[in-house]
Amino acid sequence: MTSTRYLLSLCLLLGSAPGALAVEPPAETLAYTDVSPTHWAYSALTQLAERHGLKLGYPDGSFRGEQAVTRYEMAALILRLLQKMPAAEQQGAEIEALKTAFASEISALQSAQDEALNSVYDRLDLIEVQAMEQSERLRSDWQAQLPFRLSGDFGVRYEHLASDIMDLDSVVSSTPQTRLTLSLDSLDQGQPFLYGARLSTGDLRNPANPWWRLGDFGARVGVGLDRFFVTWRPLQQLELTAGKFANLYSNSELLMDLDVQPEGAMQRLHFTDILPFWSSASLLLGQSIFNMNGLYQDNTFMLSAKGDSRFDFAPFSLELSAAYHHYLGTDALYSANQIARENNLAARVIGNAMNNTEGSGFAIGNAFSALTWQITPTLPLRLEADYLRNFAATERNQALQAKVSLGALRQPGDWQLAYFFKHLEADASVSYFVEDQLLGTDVSAHEGQVALKLWEQTTWFLSYQYSSRLSAPDSNRHTLRTGFHQRF
Repeated sequence: MTSTRYLLSLCLLLGSAPGALAVEPPAETLAYTDVSPTHWAYSALTQLAERHGLKLGYPDGSFRGEQAVTRYEMAALILRLLQKMPAAEQQGAEIEALKTAFASEISALQSAQDEALNSVYDRLDLIEVQAMEQSERLRSDWQAQLPFRLSGDFGVRYEHLASDIMDLDSVVSSTPQTRLTLSLDSLDQGQPFLYGARLSTGDLRNPANPWWRLGDFGARVGVGLDRFFVTWRPLQQLELTAGKFANLYSNSELLMDLDVQPEGAMQRLHFTDILPFWSSASLLLGQSIFNMNGLYQDNTFMLSAKGDSRFDFAPFSLELSAAYHHYLGTDALYSANQIARENNLAARVIGNAMNNTEGSGFAIGNAFSALTWQITPTLPLRLEADYLRNFAATERNQALQAKVSLGALRQPGDWQLAYFFKHLEADASVSYFVEDQLLGTDVSAHEGQVALKLWEQTTWFLSYQYSSRLSAPDSNRHTLRTGFHQRF
């Protein structure tokens, strides 16, 4: 005898809820277009829907009760019952017999359900990605309407400085530090005028270190404009800049810490794609102001000339640079802080120690080279050498930095390893302005660094530096720094 869908619905109700037929039918109409309230199966279908969440109709709203039940329909109904039924009630002999009889059909249906569910999840993931892309497009569209670009940098690091890394009593400082910059820069869309400004934390009298020590007795965090400039580009290759601008003079931090922002005027002539292997060349002339205050007895300036070139011979690239920096009025560099104390004023410059020989002048020649070997598309090996010589000093007038690095921080998951050797004699450069981790000139150091790009704008870093004074080789210093940079 062939079972109809009406008989199947009655059997399901009798098997899942004995006595259910005695319940009064609900007042509301059952949503089957071909089953009337007076039909003998109406009550069973209603209770299956209300009590067990089983609606046995077709997508068009019909029930088709006289239609014969196929094995696949039977398997589908059994599967739906099993999914609704508590696990403790799925142990009877009848249930096990049904599972065995329809095992292949139930397995096929479960696989189809899993595939459909995965398809739904894939669609949800696609919708989420599309929403993110839409948000990014809206942000980009909003940014495109503005004539400038907003960006910034937030950093947190921990610095441990000690004369003996294993002796807690030798700790000089062990402090958490933070920094924040907010930049506004015009978009380079071929217009003749560009401009930029940047707010930065840090003591305004410390040119080489914008990091702020946390916990200084609740002191307010110092914030100031450390960059504001205007650039005029009368030709595509020529830029004339005035104001306080990014440091383009340094190839390494032996001449100037890269956080030092020179102020004054700069002229830059730049060419690209000169020859197939000669990709760029530039000439920079700069006039920087360090002091124009009569109280400190003299005005101090720096005149600079620098040439750079880059050559590409895939998979190698070579960078060469030569520069000359001449200081005028350097007496104020030695006397400014002393005069400030005598006049009950704050120190003119803080941060790095003044290790230069008093009265020494500065006429600094600089040569730099860097060779990069692109071992794989994502793994560069880079070798650098930077040399300084102060022609205005007769001794202790040279500096050298050698660096080897592997890797580059381009995509999330990228890493970089680096080693530095630094040798900076007392009068090779102006002590106030060199790298803040060296704390001045008259120093030799070995340094290792590791960095990992965690996310698109987030980088973790760790560095360790062992250094000593050249004039006091036993004055060892260990500096450990680790933290995060978040760009936005």
